[in-house]
Amino acid sequence: MKKQISIFLAVFIFFVIILTPAKLVENFIPQNSKLFINGVEGSLWSGSINNLEYANWSVEDLIYELNLLPLLMGHLSAIVEINSGDIKGNFEFNFSNKENITLDDANLEVSLEPLKKYIPFPSIDINGHLLLRNFTFTLVDNKPELVTGLTSWNDASVNFNGQEWMLGHYVIKWRTDIDKRRIIGTMENPENNIVQLMGEVTLSHKGELEFIGSIAEKTDENIYNAFSLFSNGKVKEGRLPIKYKQKLF
Repeated sequence: MKKQISIFLAVFIFFVIILTPAKLVENFIPQNSKLFINGVEGSLWSGSINNLEYANWSVEDLIYELNLLPLLMGHLSAIVEINSGDIKGNFEFNFSNKENITLDDANLEVSLEPLKKYIPFPSIDINGHLLLRNFTFTLVDNKPELVTGLTSWNDASVNFNGQEWMLGHYVIKWRTDIDKRRIIGTMENPENNIVQLMGEVTLSHKGELEFIGSIAEKTDENIYNAFSLFSNGKVKEGRLPIKYKQKLF
C-alpha cells in the first residue's frame, strides 16, 4: 500500500510540474527581493524567461529544462541556456539552498562590469572578455568546495588615470586538492600575456586567497611599477617574484 501511495505521489508531482504554467512563479517572488523576473513562458518543467535580474546582474532570453530525479529528492536542478546579457552560454546547476549550489559543465562568457566592484583597487578599471570552459563550481555551506575547468581573460586591458594598457590573454586551469581542502589555479601560456605573468592562485578552506608568481622584468615601466608593489624578493633571471594575499571570507 505504501509503495502504491509513493508511486501515486511521484506521478502526481510529475504532472503538476509538467502542466503548471511557469508564469505562476512570478507571484511567489517577495516584493523586497533582489530577484526580478519578466516574460515567463512555458511550464515549470520546461520554459523560458525573457528577462531576469538579480542584484547587479541581468540576463535575457533564458531557456531552462528541469531534471526530474533531483527534484523528487527535494533539489532544484536544471539545464540552462542564456543567449544575451551579463552572462551568455549554457550550464547545469543543482540548488539545495542558497548556501549549497553546484554549477556544472559551464561554458559561459561573463561580463566584467558586475565584477568590477570586487577589485581591491577602486581607481583601476578593467576590460576584456571573461570566459569559462568546462567549468564546475560547488558551494557547500556558502564556501567554495570544488572548482575545476578553465577560466580565461581575453583581450585584457587596464585603465588607470585615463590611460589604457593592453595586457593580452590570460588562462587559469583550476583543480581541487581535496585532501588539503584547497582550490588551485595555475596560469597557463604566459607567452600570450604582455607581462608574461606566471604562478598559482590558491584558495584555502579558511577563505584565504593567495597568488604567488612572477612577471617579466622587461615590460612597460608603469605596469612593472604597479606589480612591484607586490614584490616578493629581488629580480632573478629577468623575472620579478610577486605575492598577493587577501581574506575573502
